[in-house]
Amino acid sequence: MAAARANLGESLPHPYVETAIQNARGSADFLAKDLVQALKEVKDEALMAEFNAANQRAISEIQGFVEYLEKEKLPKSHQRYALGREKFQKMLREGELIALARSEFWRSDCANCGGSRRFSPTRRANRPNPKTGRGFQGHSEGTPAAEGLIPDTRKNLERSASSSSATRS
Repeated sequence: MAAARANLGESLPHPYVETAIQNARGSADFLAKDLVQALKEVKDEALMAEFNAANQRAISEIQGFVEYLEKEKLPKSHQRYALGREKFQKMLREGELIALARSEFWRSDCANCGGSRRFSPTRRANRPNPKTGRGFQGHSEGTPAAEGLIPDTRKNLERSASSSSATRS
């Protein structure tokens, strides 16, 4: 909490401060009620004494942070939190690129190399190949070499972007 206090700007957007207060109160409530309830069955008294002391300190720190936000940051907060035209356009542009990259990945041969799509690509890539018994190394068939990964990805994204914009026109 000390690091949070030290790193906050002098004046913050009002909605951000309100959200931080709500989140902190929720965290303190979770520690005081739900976590204690979840550990109710633990029979190790020494361990529970240590937990309770640490938990009370955490709750106290969070509640102190809430008070700090309410007394120090909320009164100085402002309503200037809009991104502005330039930042908003950048956010849209970059968000669209991320969406294109994701859709291109799922259309690529790598996504169809076997196994169910419900597994993350990393888990699927590291699953042993039944023929070779190897994990990631046995998965390299049809995937780009390391030195070509960035250029190939860039070309695929550009191709996707141009076909997407042609479709929208």
